[in-house]
Amino acid sequence: MSDTKSSQVADLIRKRPFAFLALMLIIPLFVTAPHVLLDSETPQGIIIQPPEIHDPLSDGFILIILDGVGENWMLDEVNMPLLNERRETGATLNLRTGPLTLSATCVSEIMNGVPNSPSDGLRNFNLEHPGGDDAWTLASEIGVSSTNSPYNVGLVGSYVYGNMYGDMENLDFIDTFLGHADYYQGDEDTAEVLFRWFENDSYNVIGAHFSGPDKVGHRWGTTGEKYSEKITHIDGLIDEVLDEVPENWTIIVTADHGMTKLGTHGSSQDVTREVAALVWGPQIIPGSQSEGHQRDIPALSIAVLDLPFPVQLHGQIPLDILNISAVERNELEKWNWQAAYERQIFLQSIDRPAAKDISPDIIEWEKIPIDAEFTRFIDLLISASTWSLLAASAILLIGMGSPKTIEERRVTSIFITVLTIMILSHAFIGYVTIIPRLIGAFSSLWIVWWTLSNYQKNSNKEGKIVKWVNSMPEWWPWLAAALVLSFGSIRLWFTLIPLTWIVLSQRFRNKQFQNKNEKLALSILGFISLLGITGVHERLVGEHWVLHLVQLGWPENNTGLLFSILILSITGPVYNYLSSEKEFSKQGIFISIWLLLILFVNWLEISNIDLLTLLIILFVGIIGLLQRTNIFFGQLLNIKLPKELDIIALGGFLVLTWGAWSASITLLLISSIDVLMRTQWKWITLEKYDLKNPKPFIAAAVLPLVMWILWWTMLGQVNGLEAWALPHPRELDPGRIVVKGGYVGARDNPPTEWMSLLIALPLLLSSTAIVSKLRQRNLSLRPYALALSLQLVGCFATLAFAPPFPRLVFSLTWNIVFSIFQILAVLFSLSLESTNKKINQMNIKIIISD
Repeated sequence: MSDTKSSQVADLIRKRPFAFLALMLIIPLFVTAPHVLLDSETPQGIIIQPPEIHDPLSDGFILIILDGVGENWMLDEVNMPLLNERRETGATLNLRTGPLTLSATCVSEIMNGVPNSPSDGLRNFNLEHPGGDDAWTLASEIGVSSTNSPYNVGLVGSYVYGNMYGDMENLDFIDTFLGHADYYQGDEDTAEVLFRWFENDSYNVIGAHFSGPDKVGHRWGTTGEKYSEKITHIDGLIDEVLDEVPENWTIIVTADHGMTKLGTHGSSQDVTREVAALVWGPQIIPGSQSEGHQRDIPALSIAVLDLPFPVQLHGQIPLDILNISAVERNELEKWNWQAAYERQIFLQSIDRPAAKDISPDIIEWEKIPIDAEFTRFIDLLISASTWSLLAASAILLIGMGSPKTIEERRVTSIFITVLTIMILSHAFIGYVTIIPRLIGAFSSLWIVWWTLSNYQKNSNKEGKIVKWVNSMPEWWPWLAAALVLSFGSIRLWFTLIPLTWIVLSQRFRNKQFQNKNEKLALSILGFISLLGITGVHERLVGEHWVLHLVQLGWPENNTGLLFSILILSITGPVYNYLSSEKEFSKQGIFISIWLLLILFVNWLEISNIDLLTLLIILFVGIIGLLQRTNIFFGQLLNIKLPKELDIIALGGFLVLTWGAWSASITLLLISSIDVLMRTQWKWITLEKYDLKNPKPFIAAAVLPLVMWILWWTMLGQVNGLEAWALPHPRELDPGRIVVKGGYVGARDNPPTEWMSLLIALPLLLSSTAIVSKLRQRNLSLRPYALALSLQLVGCFATLAFAPPFPRLVFSLTWNIVFSIFQILAVLFSLSLESTNKKINQMNIKIIISD
């Protein structure tokens, strides 16, 4: 391409950067993403008949799933003594779930044995049956293949069963789910249904799902008395159920997943993946024990009921616990292996990686991958093309058609080499899993340190590296920033490390040039960021200290109430002091009183008062927005209203839905940003950027991202380091999202849609408030939006390498979700600004015409 054409292309991209990035997204978005994120194909309808030597192992079968009771609780003789007293008469299976530990996904694998697609976690509240046959459909004669089943099948429990089996005609389902705030009655109703079925001999194949423990864990966590009381209750209830199970039945009691101390799950933490299954029956060896995968339960169910083995079932029968002859044991394993072999053949037929060197006559379980997925050549080609186009565009945008000087060739070579290493780090993540995380961590460290540290060059002391860097063309940071911001495994938490150093250094240097507001803002931001880099290492130190602070912000006990009152009493005056640029005033006290009143409402836990409070918050927020447009003048009513009532209303909304700590942190962060954008970081808005001075533009792209990740970290939603002080594999983890706020306004029975709204809306409004404050202080949001768009392109281009690695799929998916979320916040902020400008212009025209 000639220099003239290169220049023309570069000018076009500069004029329409978002359109260009959108075009780059089209192919990976519509080709790669559906293949990776949508349901995978399974060999539906293919079944293997059971061996002739094999008969049903019992007269009936019952599977009991305890929602949210991990292995650490189920096998605890102190907390569940009644269930554990029975263990010596049955078998114990130590199982591990798939990497996606949501209720619906885990229950699905327990019931049908079909591995979840990565996207199933996004459909947790509406996850349907994957299709094909399983033990329940075959037993009820509604499978793809008729079995002339002698069984009658009944299911009782939550909507999870209903979503999968509720519409099937020959399978009876009773819904006992009474809402997310029903902790006991639904479980009692489930037990009563079971008692009635046993008494009337209604069914001989039964599935029961007790969802109470999960809801109690979500509401109060697993460390307090509430969860222990619920475990004691469910232990007694299950003991009563087991007493009524007919003789000569096979019984399985298991859990879908475990829970963290805070009552969260969804990610692949060990405590959420480790579950147990207790098995009793006439052909179960007392005291036996085995290990396996959660999908071994449906394989065992098929064997117990002597049903055809579905090829789509990816599980292994735990033969070690079965009291059967050696001949029958061998026949069952051959039968199981034949199904596994046929599944591998099917995977090969659709060009998915499978164990190709296996034989139907030689059993080699170790060669069968447990959670393998697939990678297509077309997706790899799309990824390579996307990265090549991105690299070429970056080189064009800096005005370099083809390298001419030695320095240009050197920078270009480094750029291409680093990009290649970044891409290959994902391609070979199965061999060296830590490399992408380390690259993401060091990239974050560099970009914040380079952009937000002292931007004046220090020529007094220059080492060899500094001299070497200074010898490169001045536009090299543009290429470096493009690499960092497009890297799909970027570890944003690491940006807090240089931020902490920079802020604290600024606080204790040149103190004579700082006013009181600036000193206080730097102190607050320094403390928050220091807490953010020290208090989030649950895997390293065993505790997530920031999450404990979030939990303390709920007035559920005397300690939490006193802590919440203290921080909210401090927050009002400090927020007002920073925002108004004046000494502490009565307005700050008013803000604290407002927040404390809403804390009192949260403490009452009365739905009608919640709803009234939400309406008041909405009203105050609307007045605040009208203040910004000069439509509402408090002076007309002889009322001196505090400034930024919309932000104060947001603080109240957060107290109600996310607790006192989250509200306090949000208000203090916004007010600190306000001060620092007028002082320490004002240069970002004043200094003009160009090809040779990229720092102001890159700083404008990075600063909102750093402020957002700091805020998100302070909500307890970020994982820091794990063992050996390595970066956590899933930094942004929605499995940690606190769902308590979803009960506000509907304490007894919140609809799922209502819960989702009250959990997500405060987050969107807070994100919008943060970027709006930056915009209010003349920071252009265009660089930030470009950075987020670049991150989207990088994540979608990396998806091609992700299918074999569930952790990478989850990490990329949630990075995409959070990037889109932040883009929405930017758009919302810009739309509010545009609306305010239009209204103000209309007011000016009206005044002029008058």
